[in-house]
Amino acid sequence: MLKFLGAMLVTGACFAFAQNIVKAKRKQLSAIKELYTFLTDLAREITFCLEPLPQLVKRLAQEESAITPSFVRELNQNTKQDMHRPFRDIWQETLSHYAQEINLPKSATSLMSALGEHLGEADFETETNRLQEAVENLYNLHSSLEKDNVKTEKLARSLGILSGVFIVILLL
Repeated sequence: MLKFLGAMLVTGACFAFAQNIVKAKRKQLSAIKELYTFLTDLAREITFCLEPLPQLVKRLAQEESAITPSFVRELNQNTKQDMHRPFRDIWQETLSHYAQEINLPKSATSLMSALGEHLGEADFETETNRLQEAVENLYNLHSSLEKDNVKTEKLARSLGILSGVFIVILLL
């Protein structure tokens, strides 16, 4: 009876480990979705509002109707703290912290980093085009990661259960 209970606990632990992997992948996907939603909103607001980028980010961060990504909240806080620093430096610093915290894929991080290098330097039409291009790239990345995630979920769950069974067989 104890062997059976131990076997179930080991199998359950391996399955839980696999679920953790799946949860981390889902968190990455939601972060990418939040980023491309934010960039879409930013592109829309740049078109209609002729205000400096830090004030625009502040307004988007305080909007109650939208779900504000943690990246935007952190960007807003960093902008408030360092008003004298260039916006691109604040963007890069916030992005590096956010990418570490969320474990953002390198492709998404490099895309957002490249966008931040030139954000706020051109006229609104050029900015809107850059933002739209970044949104498309993030959307394509999200779609491909979502397809891969379905495969990864099935694989992780199967491997979790199988590794648990394998460990049980080894211990018996």
